[in-house]
Amino acid sequence: MAYSSGLITKPVSSDTAGGDIQQALGISGVGDLGTLCTHANINIFSKYKPNAVTGYDQPSDAVLATNRYGLAAIATNSRNALATLALGWTYHGAQSPYFRQLDFDRYYNGAVCPFMQANGTQLLVDLVSGNARSAAFYMLMRSGALANKPFVQGGGIGSSGTAVPSTRLDYCITVEDLGFDSGGGSYHSILGAYLGLVIFSGTTYRGEVWASTAVAQLGARDNNMFLVPVDGIDIAPGTYTAVACAKKTESGLTYYLPVYDDASYPARFALVVGGVDYYKQDRVGLATTTTGSTVTRMTTTASDIYVKMRLYNNTGSSVTLNVRDGRFILSTRITGTVVDYSGTHSIDRTQTSSLVYPTSDVIVADGGYTDFVFQITNIWSNSAGTSPTLIESGSLDIAPTLQFYRGGTATDFPLHGPARLLTAIYG
Repeated sequence: MAYSSGLITKPVSSDTAGGDIQQALGISGVGDLGTLCTHANINIFSKYKPNAVTGYDQPSDAVLATNRYGLAAIATNSRNALATLALGWTYHGAQSPYFRQLDFDRYYNGAVCPFMQANGTQLLVDLVSGNARSAAFYMLMRSGALANKPFVQGGGIGSSGTAVPSTRLDYCITVEDLGFDSGGGSYHSILGAYLGLVIFSGTTYRGEVWASTAVAQLGARDNNMFLVPVDGIDIAPGTYTAVACAKKTESGLTYYLPVYDDASYPARFALVVGGVDYYKQDRVGLATTTTGSTVTRMTTTASDIYVKMRLYNNTGSSVTLNVRDGRFILSTRITGTVVDYSGTHSIDRTQTSSLVYPTSDVIVADGGYTDFVFQITNIWSNSAGTSPTLIESGSLDIAPTLQFYRGGTATDFPLHGPARLLTAIYG
């Protein structure tokens, strides 16, 4: 059949400008066999391809399987080594003088990467929403409920469609062909391992999270095998390095196998814990009730007023904000003067307020916003807990700042634009 739809089958030709090998590699012109067998366009995830097995005869399928189809994944039994370990997998390709044309028999140029992370170059653990997206992994599987399912960015293994045409799956390296090599000659299948992240600050180990279901050829779909919750990570806000890998313990040793180090989905990527910088705040205005219309300049005799703040979501996805656990607070500096029966008094104080509206969780679309309302008590007094008496006049600048509160620390949200000046006039 030769070359058809990405697949080469016997007889294999390479002696013409449009030879089977040239077509499969996407190159033109006649190349010598050594050049073709070592060409950079060879898809290393094809099972059948030029390989380092010695001899001039075409290697048997058993020999190719023993040599793991010429693809060596990186493995280590040192967890700390993951911080600096060279993560590139090794393709053991053809070596002179054993350039065999028949190594291209059943070569498939459409084979896909069988083991990678699906998060991209960064994953956000959004402490603001408390709903961090799970770390996602992709595996091309040969058998079971997840066999030949496609890659989904951010989601891992798709639920419909195929990664490659079903008639081409047998020509692709799948996750069942990968494993852990201890370096002492023993080999351990990735089946039975757990997928997860090992987290570092520089080269210092900070923690790890793992899937709840081991890698297996499942009879029914189980997303817990390739989706790893990260919202339980108990580390301080900051930017860390996560290494996406499989972990397996056998014979008293624990082995780690990092995913393929793809440029767009690297094995070592940024894990951002915090999320405050992915939101922005704006001052909307002042009101006399929780749901009243707001103004930037208010005339009132009320002791208690309300401040409406706007929070914008720039996380890249829709979020659900829990507003009942005290994570959103308002710090307001109040400055100005008040005239009462005893004379003129300067006001300069900062008051912390809890959220009064809304009272239930809110969903904020990516690029959208939600409004929060806070109460400021006794604005005409230098103490939030003291009611002023016999006020004659006054003018106050109200400068509120929306903050995220966690673990005893309050952090300001960045500004959406120039901060509005809010003013309260007694009258």
